[in-house]
Amino acid sequence: MPLAKIAQKLFGPTQLTPSKNPFFDGKTIAINFFETTQNWGDTINLYLLEKISGKKPVIAPPSQQHILAVGSILRIANHNSIVWGSGFISKKGNIKYKPLKICAVRGPLTRSLLLKKGIETPEVYGDPALLMPRFYHPNVAKKYSLGVIPHYRDIEHPVVKQLEQQGARILDIKKNAEDFVDDLLECEHTISSSLHGLIASDSYGIPNQWVTLKNELTGGSFKFQDYYQSIAQRHQSPVSAEELATMSLQQIIEQCQLKPITLDLEKLLDAFPLDLDSADTDMDTNAA
Repeated sequence: MPLAKIAQKLFGPTQLTPSKNPFFDGKTIAINFFETTQNWGDTINLYLLEKISGKKPVIAPPSQQHILAVGSILRIANHNSIVWGSGFISKKGNIKYKPLKICAVRGPLTRSLLLKKGIETPEVYGDPALLMPRFYHPNVAKKYSLGVIPHYRDIEHPVVKQLEQQGARILDIKKNAEDFVDDLLECEHTISSSLHGLIASDSYGIPNQWVTLKNELTGGSFKFQDYYQSIAQRHQSPVSAEELATMSLQQIIEQCQLKPITLDLEKLLDAFPLDLDSADTDMDTNAA
């Protein structure tokens, strides 16, 4: 069950007017995300927000002001959400309430959907996970020519097992922020069915290739294209499981590309909402 629903059961229905956060005391920073998935792209919220703000992240109920950052989590936004780098999971752009404030979004596709709904959104892009190397960049020796980063739902896929038998390193996307990066940096190239496996690879300068292992991913390719457009990579397409099954490791490696980050990460970092209590609470709070 998503954290928002759990919190609503515990704390009652979400308020329809902006509310100050009683947990915000100058030492903590209130956030919200899909805590129950234990996925690197979700749990990295805790790591990054603490590094950036110097404050301890606190999971806030949706009835209190909170930051939404890494992840395809805009659909859980409400009038207390301060958005910094989040995105939609699909082209439907489901969002029930206008967020309290939008500081940045993951990419142009997310921004376009918000603008169509009449929600003012600055042209500030970037998945905050791209900032990870600024806070953690260990010196790790390369050990593997190819790393495979399955989406956590793909870990038992036969192609993953096949690649492991051929000598590829299988990375666990559910590891904590630093341990996952340690494993990633041991790889000279990566393939990933996880969006944040690709983002992590790009941020650390590792040539990589997007792959699809199952055809049932929620939202299809939307979140991938949203991210790729943010870094000016508009023509990316995945390699399928069927194709991977017929390729050697060397052939797979030849598909991997280095994708330079052309995005202005300083602009993204400057947009970070350091003080929740200073958020503009005069926004129109009608439903989107």
